[in-house]
Amino acid sequence: MIVVFENIKWDWNEDNDFDSPPDLPTRVMMDERYFIDEDLEGYDALLEYLDENGADFLSDKFEFCVESFTIELVEDRWNFKWSENNIYNYFFNQVEHLKMKKIKREEIKDLDFIEIMKKENHHNHEILQDMKGLLYWRQVDNIGTEIEGKNINDYISNFLSKGLDKNSEEYRKFYRDIGYSLFGYWEIFYCKANNPICNEYKNTSNL
Repeated sequence: MIVVFENIKWDWNEDNDFDSPPDLPTRVMMDERYFIDEDLEGYDALLEYLDENGADFLSDKFEFCVESFTIELVEDRWNFKWSENNIYNYFFNQVEHLKMKKIKREEIKDLDFIEIMKKENHHNHEILQDMKGLLYWRQVDNIGTEIEGKNINDYISNFLSKGLDKNSEEYRKFYRDIGYSLFGYWEIFYCKANNPICNEYKNTSNL
């Protein structure tokens, strides 16, 4: 079953570092397989399960609890490959970004990431650091709506069909815009095993 959680109200722990509650999503869609280990049949069985167990699985990784919600079952007419497209992980990544702090480029110490900063000094895309010290590009507003339910490989195929390789600005900007980690970004664009022509990169625009 594909479940849409709507009208989500969040309880938040006032002991955390936020001055005020962050703007958390109020509507989430996911496949039941991500939060139920057993096979349930129908709406009533799902309601009974959620009534007993709650929906805090929506925020297991954070200091937030779900106070209330409504649900709707929808047909999987999109034929998503849920695990492949990372729909569930996308939601968690979206919420986790709220807990990150902005850092300056000159604060970066990792030599591989310094290489990125030196070669891509033509854009000012912000960099965020999570609570574990991992670095990410800041996700641009509304990108979630644009990519929800889509396979990243479809975007890559589109770039390739237009003759754009991994040294193209449009290709790289897409990964920055979706909030990719700097480590993953380096692996895709600066590691010779994944981009044999990485040394030929020259920034050509101010994207």
